[in-house]
Amino acid sequence: MTAESLSDPTLGYTVVSIPKDLDATQTKVLQDFIAYDKATWRIWFGGGKDTTGIDKVTTGVNLKEVIDNAAKMKADGRHAQPPVRVSVSNVYVDDGGVTAQVTICVDQSKMSMLDDKGNDVTTRADKIQVPSATRMTLSGDKSWLASEEQRGQDGECSVD
Repeated sequence: MTAESLSDPTLGYTVVSIPKDLDATQTKVLQDFIAYDKATWRIWFGGGKDTTGIDKVTTGVNLKEVIDNAAKMKADGRHAQPPVRVSVSNVYVDDGGVTAQVTICVDQSKMSMLDDKGNDVTTRADKIQVPSATRMTLSGDKSWLASEEQRGQDGECSVD
C-alpha cells in the first residue's frame, strides 16, 4: 500500500504520505479510514446532496455530525471545490484491537467554496491546514468505522 494507491485523482483527493512499516491491522485501519475520509469529501464536493453509503464507514455521533453538516451545506447551497491533500502521520491500534486512532494533517489551502450559482464564496476559514485525529472502532463485520473526529487549529501541522 502506498500514498499514491490511496489517492483519488478523479475526486481531487491526494494522500501525500503515510507511515512506514504498518502491520496488517494498522494497514486495514488506514484503508478503512481513507474510505471514510473520501466518502466525506464526496459529500462536501457534492454540496451535501448525497450521503448514500456514509453509514458504511462511520457510526455513532460522528455519523450524526456528518449527516447534519451535509444537510446544512445543502441548505446553504454551498459545495467545496477540490483539491484536498492529506498527510497521515500515525495509525495507532489499542492493545485490545477494538479501537484505533488515525492522525492526519488536512491541507485545504487550495480548496475553494462555491455557492449554488458557481460564485466563489471562499473565506480564510475555508483555506486551512489542520490536524485531525479520528477514532476508529472495529465493527461486527470486521471493518473499522470512524466514530469520533477531533480537529486542531489552522497552522498546527503541514502536509509538505
